[in-house]
Amino acid sequence: MGSGRYGKERVSQTFQNDVVRTPTEFMVNYINFASFSHLNLRYEFTKNTKIVPYVMALGGRQTMGTRVKINVMEDAVGGSDDCAPPEDEVTFKRRTMVWGYGACFMMHLVSNSHDFNRNTEGILLNFSVTSVQGGNIDYVNVKQLQQVNPAASPANDASKEWAVPFINVNTNNIHNHTIARVYNSPLQQLQFRLGIVFRFSN
Repeated sequence: MGSGRYGKERVSQTFQNDVVRTPTEFMVNYINFASFSHLNLRYEFTKNTKIVPYVMALGGRQTMGTRVKINVMEDAVGGSDDCAPPEDEVTFKRRTMVWGYGACFMMHLVSNSHDFNRNTEGILLNFSVTSVQGGNIDYVNVKQLQQVNPAASPANDASKEWAVPFINVNTNNIHNHTIARVYNSPLQQLQFRLGIVFRFSN
């Protein structure tokens, strides 16, 4: 099991629709995150050396998502027209089953014995390179945030809008604004991991 972030962006976004004629501009933070639950099977080529190379196969479930925080407390640029989201933070996430394989090695850092033929415990540095694949999954590309305006998207664009409700505090009018575009493709990742392994004797 594990989790982490793989993308972060802070940009100024302009929100406007037919109901609210005055553009509303806020600073928006986008954070891409991922979490996974994997079952790993591995084969160690050697066990009695300082460096232990091994191969690994994995399967499990992975979640990818985007957390968006709209900074409504900051002064809006260009006139806010008293338009703001009911919640300043929203999350989009999707799950898919994954599988993969990798090449890895462990290196003894601290050991109770200098004789690796008898070594059954210690602290090891673990490094792995893993190819992970999965089913089709929706995701937000933080590099395409400038195209949140539907009119700016080309006709052959297969993405879809991620719209959230906004409210005009003067009229109580509830309307939607697009905060990002959602893309869909098969999950393909090349993961590099560096960690510490603690081994204890039986």
